[in-house]
This record gives sequence, C-alpha cells and structure tokens, in this order.
Amino acid sequence: MSSPGFSLEQLMELAGLSVAEAVYDVIVVPGEEGGGKDGGGGGTKGRKKRALLVCGPGNNGGDGLVAARHLVHFGLDATVVYPVRSTKTHFVNLVRQCEDVGIPILERVPAASSTSHACADDDYHDDESGDDGRGRRYDVVVDAVFGFSFRGSAPREPYASAIAAMSDMREKDGSVLVSVDVPSGWDVDGAGGDATARGVDLVPDVLVSLTAPKVFARSFRGRHFVGGRFLPPALAEKYGIRMPQYPDTRQTMEVEIDDGKVTCDAGVDSEDWAAQYQAYLDEIEVEKKIEVDLKDVRHVKVEDWSLQYAQYCEEKEREFFGSRKTTEG
Repeated sequence: MSSPGFSLEQLMELAGLSVAEAVYDVIVVPGEEGGGKDGGGGGTKGRKKRALLVCGPGNNGGDGLVAARHLVHFGLDATVVYPVRSTKTHFVNLVRQCEDVGIPILERVPAASSTSHACADDDYHDDESGDDGRGRRYDVVVDAVFGFSFRGSAPREPYASAIAAMSDMREKDGSVLVSVDVPSGWDVDGAGGDATARGVDLVPDVLVSLTAPKVFARSFRGRHFVGGRFLPPALAEKYGIRMPQYPDTRQTMEVEIDDGKVTCDAGVDSEDWAAQYQAYLDEIEVEKKIEVDLKDVRHVKVEDWSLQYAQYCEEKEREFFGSRKTTEG
C-alpha cells in the first residue's frame, strides 16, 4: 500500500490498537472494583484482567503482538502464545517490544485452568502459575492465528492444537473468545458451518473486523466491532469500501448484524454506513446467487448434451445392426 504512504508496520500498529481497544471494552466493566477506564484493567478481587493472545505466523499474528503490548499499557496482564516465530525484522521487533513490557512469550497454548486445578478462580494466584501459563484462568483469549487469506482444507499443526485449546478455554473456563478479522479456519466468504465441516470447532464470542466486515460476518451472531481507522478516503473510494464514521477519538465501533441486517447506534453518519454496507452485502448475495444459477445452467446443458449424445449412439447402434441384418438377410 505504497500510494497512501502507509508502511506495513504502521498499518499493523493501528490494527493492533483497534483490537486492544475492543478487547478492553469487552472485558473491563467501568466502575467495577479495581477496573474501569479510570482504574486500569482491574478485575476479580483486585487482580488485573488476564488476556491470552494466540498469534499466527502472518500479519494477523502481528496484529495480536501489537494488541498485547497495548493491553499492558491499558493495565491488563497479557500473555502471548507464538508457536512459530517469524524471522522478519518487524516481527522480531514486535516480540522484543512485548518482552520489554514484561509479556511472557509461550510456544503453545496452556491447558484450560479447570483441567489443571480443582479450585475456583478466586483461589488462583500468580505464584501458582508456572512460566508456561498453566493454572491460570484467562478472562479473554484473542484468536490472532489466521486472517482472511487463510486457504486450505483444515489448519495444520501446531495451529490445529492451538485453535482447539482456545475453544477448550472458552468452554471450560468461560474465557471470552475474541477473533481478529476472521475466526481462524473460517472461510472469509462463507460461514462458521464451513469451518465445522473442515473439523474446526471455533466459535468466538466477539469479532473485530479490520477496515470493514467481511462477507462471512453476515452469519456471525456475537458482539461485532469494526476497527482500523486509517484508510484514506481516496483509497476507500477507489476500491468501493464504505467506512464507518467513528465516534470522537474511538478506533473501533460496535455494530450489530441481526438476521443479515447491519445496524449501529453511533450517529446518523454511521447509520448511513450501515445501510451502505448492507447494500454491499445484498449485492454480494445476488452475485453469489447468479453464480449458482449459472452453475445450474451449465449443469443442465451438460446433462442435455449427455442425453443427446446417448440418443445419438443408440440411433447409430440401431442403424449399424439394422444394416447388418439387411445385408445378412
């Protein structure tokens, strides 16, 4: 994206900041004991809220590394899982930045706390948890493994185990599961059912769409934030991207998609954006229907051709054997 003057590092920083803001809004309740906007990322009985960010090998993983650092600055206790570290300079720097603010970097997702300890969350203390993160209950788990460019029948190791472990934490520990841009293993143009068919059992509670919601988001039923307040108007116009009007200094805006309809309550301009984005989704739906109809038409034509060819062969066969009988007679 050289024409607008943004580097990949800048875009990743802004995207990660959006993710961190959405995560903070989801798990920190203003006014709760030790928490809220004024009190930092406080949580249960005075302890900090805990965030586990699982980062993949690409740009989505980079967004997760950036988000982890910002969450620490917001007052949360963050831990990163980074199974395969990139050797690219920018990613090496992101890891160093996390380490500089005291974020542990793990190679694998720790087991759910309920499988590690037979005690309630209130009994957990930091000194009970080892360097591998075992024994901790995380308030939020951030899925930053794969993004919209993921292609394949099913995620491979070590990411298949990481995705399964995130789902396990959601089910057993009640951790809020937040996916960045596209839930890992989902088809960007499909729905969650497509992922299930590929053996991916990942259903996030929260989705943070970067720049704009993708087509699959139409079927998403959790809390949904749009983030990434950086796209220049000229570029948005060039590619037909409808950007929301973010309120005041916010980097994210929460939207709702109910029965395929997009709504938001951040002002008239945002309502206009919701209507425009809804029109975009409807247009995509029409295009997909046309594509399906064309496939059906092609299918019918092939069947017609096959039937006609079979009839042709039968006629030739009758002619051949009929002529032989006439000759032999």
